[in-house]
Amino acid sequence: MRSIILAHETDFEGWRAHARSLRAAAIPPDFVEWGLGEPEQGLLPTEQPAPPKPRPGHKEIRVPRAFLDLARLTILHSDPRRFSLLYGLLWRITRDQPGLLIDLSDPVMRLAHDMARAVFRDMHRMQGFTRFRQVVQGRGQGDGQNDGRSDEQNSLNQVYLAWYEPEHHIMEDVAPFFARRFGQTPWAILTPRRSVWSDTQGLRFGPGTCKPPETPDGLEDLWRAYYSAAFIPARSNPELLGSLMPAKYRRNLPEAREIPRLLDQAKKMGA
Repeated sequence: MRSIILAHETDFEGWRAHARSLRAAAIPPDFVEWGLGEPEQGLLPTEQPAPPKPRPGHKEIRVPRAFLDLARLTILHSDPRRFSLLYGLLWRITRDQPGLLIDLSDPVMRLAHDMARAVFRDMHRMQGFTRFRQVVQGRGQGDGQNDGRSDEQNSLNQVYLAWYEPEHHIMEDVAPFFARRFGQTPWAILTPRRSVWSDTQGLRFGPGTCKPPETPDGLEDLWRAYYSAAFIPARSNPELLGSLMPAKYRRNLPEAREIPRLLDQAKKMGA
C-alpha cells in the first residue's frame, strides 16, 4: 500500500503529479491511500516517499482535457473520497475505458460529475449570496463611539467585511471575482473553512474562523429596500423561492427578513 499526503484540501497540482507517477508505475487504485497534511501545524512529513518508478516500456499517458477540467472542480468538493475517486477514473480511462468520460451511466463517473456540478453551484451562490458590511478598522465593532479621527481619516480605514458559509473548498477560486468587483477597496470574507483579505497588496488567504458579531449598517437597509422594490407579488412562489434562495443562506441575507412580509402581502392581494 502506498500512502500519498497532499499539501492541502485543494492541492490539484499535487494530486496530478502523484497520480501521473502512480499511473506510470501501474499501481492500481486499490493500493493507494490519499491523505492531507497541514504544513503550518507541522503535520506534513518533511520527506515525501520517492515517486514510484515507471514500469518498463512505459509510454507517456495522455488524458482528455475534459478530464482535467472535471478533476479541477471535483477536487474542490468536500467529499474526502474525491482524490481516490479521481485516480480510479484516471486508471480506467487510460487503461481500457477511453470512452468513460462521457459515460454517465457509470456510477463513479456520474458521481464525479455530480460533485463538479455541486462545486460550480456553490461558487455561483457565493457570488450571489455574499453580503458585505462596512466597518472601520481599529474601532470597536458596534460601539458607535467617536474615536477622535476625522471622517476623512475613518473613510481611509473602512473595509467591507462579509461572512459566508460555503459547502465546499471554493474560496481561492471565487475570491478573484470579488477582487475585480471591489478594485482597490479593502474587503474581507470570513468562512468556517477559509478566509481571504484583499487590499492594495493583493489577495491573502488564511484559515477559517467563527462568525463575527453582526454590525448593522446602512447597506442592510439598502438591500431590504431594493429587494422589496424588485419583488413582484404576481410571481411569488414559495417553492421556487426556496430552490433559488435555500433557507441555509437566508440567515445571512438582510433582505431575507422581508420575505415573510412580502409573501403575506402577495397572498392578501390574491397573487
